[in-house]
Amino acid sequence: MKRMSVPKGHHVLPAKAHLDGFATDGFLCVFDRVNKTFLRLTPRSATVRNHYYSFVDAAGNKDTTVENPILSGIEGAAIPVIRKLEDHQPISADDRMVLSLFTACMFLRTPAFERIHNRIGDELHRFHNRFIFSSPERVQRMLGALPEHARSADLVTAEELCEFAQQGDYNVKFHRNAESGDDAWADDRPDPHLRIVKLDCWPQSSNYQLSDDRRAIRDFPAA
Repeated sequence: MKRMSVPKGHHVLPAKAHLDGFATDGFLCVFDRVNKTFLRLTPRSATVRNHYYSFVDAAGNKDTTVENPILSGIEGAAIPVIRKLEDHQPISADDRMVLSLFTACMFLRTPAFERIHNRIGDELHRFHNRFIFSSPERVQRMLGALPEHARSADLVTAEELCEFAQQGDYNVKFHRNAESGDDAWADDRPDPHLRIVKLDCWPQSSNYQLSDDRRAIRDFPAA
C-alpha cells in the first residue's frame, strides 16, 4: 500500500483562494521584513510555515488534520464562490455560508491571531495564578499535598512561589496542543497546560512547569 504524503508546508494565507488574486504573471512581490529585501515568489511558496497547524497525537506523531482536510476543504469550497463574485454572478445563501466560514478562518488561521490569543491567555493565567498563590499558607497546603515522589530538597518554598506569582515577572508559553477551556477557570487549581518562563529569580538554564497533577512544580528543560 502506498503511504499517503503528510503535508509539511502549511499556508497561513491560502494560495489558490487568496494569494493567486494578487499575483502578476504567476508571481508575488514580497517584502522580507527581516532582511529588508524584496522577493519574487509564487503563491504556492509564499506565507508557508512548516507544520504550523500540526498537533501531536497520542502516539507522538504530527497530525495534519487541521491543514488537510479541514482548512484545505474550506478553501476548496470557497474557490467556486470567489470565482462567481469575480465574474459578477449572483451567489446563493449556501454560497454565502461557505464564504463566511472561509473569511472567518482567514482571520483565525494567522500568526497575528495566535499572538493575540497567547497574549490574552498569558494575562489570564497570570491573574489566575495571583489568586491561586495568594498567600504562603495557601501555597504550603498545596505543596503538602504533593505526592511523595514529587518532593525534594530543592523544591521551591511556599514563600518563594507566592512572591513569584504576585510579582508576575514571567510569561506563559502555551503548547500548541493546549486548549483554553472553561475548566481552567473552574476552581483554584493551576492549569496544567502551561510553562512558566523568563524568570529573573531562578537560573536561566531551566524553567518551571505546573505538572499534570496540577500541583507539582518541577524543573523543566529550557526550550
